Amino acid sequence: MSPSNRWSLMLCLPMALAVCLLLEEAPNLSARTLKIFSLATLVYLIWISGNYFFDNDQKIFIPIIFLLVTLGFLYAQAYQINRHPQTLTGLVLINLLLNIVYYEAPYNGGFTDEALATGTYEKLANNRYDGLDSDLTASDNYRVSTISTTTIWELTMICITH
Repeated sequence: MSPSNRWSLMLCLPMALAVCLLLEEAPNLSARTLKIFSLATLVYLIWISGNYFFDNDQKIFIPIIFLLVTLGFLYAQAYQINRHPQTLTGLVLINLLLNIVYYEAPYNGGFTDEALATGTYEKLANNRYDGLDSDLTASDNYRVSTISTTTIWELTMICITH
């Protein structure tokens, strides 16, 4: 794992707690809070649309649909149109499951599609120069070497004398 993955994993717990608090307080949201949510969603949609314009990444459509549907359910919950709070919880769980499947599916170019097949790395490592190094005779006069027998001190002295 790279350090950036570790930092993004640290965000999961606070986000999960925030979602739990939002689900619990959904019937009590004020009109001002809903306007802030709507404005933040609009800014996010503009940002994502700009990214789509430059990257043409279709991975964003299902999360955007769920974002808008969730915002609609928050409005329905706050204005007492939806009397079943479990529907919002179910929507969040379906969103989570579809995001997992959508991200990890091989047809989507996700992680499973980017991974090397079993044994591929070993073949690449064993055949590093694609056979070009098999015709070389043993000599210490190569300009480029992956394993040099010359020490740093000897290289420094060569550079100074030349």
